[in-house]
Amino acid sequence: MTATVALAAGAFLLSFVALRDLAVLAGITPTLAPVLPLVIDLAVAVATIALVAVVKPTRRSRSATPAATTTAPGTASPAVSSATPARALPARRDDSAATAPSCDGAEQTARLAAELVAAKLIRQLVETVQAILIATATGTR
Repeated sequence: MTATVALAAGAFLLSFVALRDLAVLAGITPTLAPVLPLVIDLAVAVATIALVAVVKPTRRSRSATPAATTTAPGTASPAVSSATPARALPARRDDSAATAPSCDGAEQTARLAAELVAAKLIRQLVETVQAILIATATGTR
């Protein structure tokens, strides 16, 4: 924090001197020349503070949640994460989408991948999600 304040003070001082000299070169009287850097630097500071105060970035947890983790049939359920989002996965019709892809299973896996992407739970392409689901179900991941 101290380093940030010192850096800001140094930048303000250098900017003030340069803008004051520029104002004098532009024909502004030496008595009014210090007003130009004050106006410009303070406007920048106020705009920066306002921007930081208004725009508060939201961060999403990238850890896997129980709802987004699939397990192979007959295995233990995954550990519960404390960063569980308010959204839940769409209900699956049956567990055959998690098995090795057959003709019917491949369609269900594709449908599940499309539902995950449509629900904005995953930001990948549907094909990528489908490939990951298949690799996880077949144990090739």
